[in-house]
Amino acid sequence: MHLLENKDENKNINSKSSRFFEYFRRVGWAGMKLAYAPGKLLENLDRLGLLSSRMLAVHGVHASARDIRLLARRNVAVAHCPRSNAYLKVGKAPLSRMLDAGLRVGLGTDSLASNDSLSLWDELRAAQKLHPGLLTPRQWLTLATLGGARALGLADRIGTLEPGKRADLIAVAVDSRNPPYAKILADTQEVGLAMVNGNAVHHPTFPALKGRVA
Repeated sequence: MHLLENKDENKNINSKSSRFFEYFRRVGWAGMKLAYAPGKLLENLDRLGLLSSRMLAVHGVHASARDIRLLARRNVAVAHCPRSNAYLKVGKAPLSRMLDAGLRVGLGTDSLASNDSLSLWDELRAAQKLHPGLLTPRQWLTLATLGGARALGLADRIGTLEPGKRADLIAVAVDSRNPPYAKILADTQEVGLAMVNGNAVHHPTFPALKGRVA
């Protein structure tokens, strides 16, 4: 669910003079009745039982400290989409406060309607620039891998390379003399190998690989 993406969202949802209600009238929903408490968007969702570990809240740009505490209590996950937020000029999400509160945050791209690509490489590089000094390169990579798996409730199956998990991975060239994380995020990477659940699906650097790899 896209949530707290822009400043007008609470007003639009909680005011019967908003653009949402004008649209409802145009499409013939003028008689629709909504039960809500004005100014308390998350509380309304919570009352309806929607705030839970099964929800992925997309954006959360204008989440207040109170909102973040409620999301954390309900174990709601968050998809952080920094390039989309910048493109739509809706502001910058309080990522640091979300992480400090223990929220399960993953990196997202939103969609091509508000982004130049669906590449997490591009998203990672942009995120570092939009949140300078917030995380180390290694922490950014974790947000895009294990963070995404945790946000989707799949951390027991994907997100890291360890026994018992699916072998979903890519291989890129790194300089063995230096820590790889900063270089991986700084440069456009040519993927030499891509595997999904242990099956090599893209392997230009390793042409001998075919099918499943032990």
